[in-house]
Amino acid sequence: MAARDRFTINITCNSCGNEGEAEASENDYPFMRHPGFRFDALPEGIIVIKEDNFRAKTVLKCQCGNEISP
Repeated sequence: MAARDRFTINITCNSCGNEGEAEASENDYPFMRHPGFRFDALPEGIIVIKEDNFRAKTVLKCQCGNEISP
């Protein structure tokens, strides 16, 4: 199993101001085609609506209904 690189992402909803820190991780090998990005913990009121192997393609949704790009 590959090692995971873990980090924190500050998330803020532009619509309602809901904010918090999310814990995320991805494979720790830069030569891999798919980094295996995933959220390990999200702030209250934030959910993942589209998961992807890449952070830029992952989409979050706030409890107010606003979509957020991490």
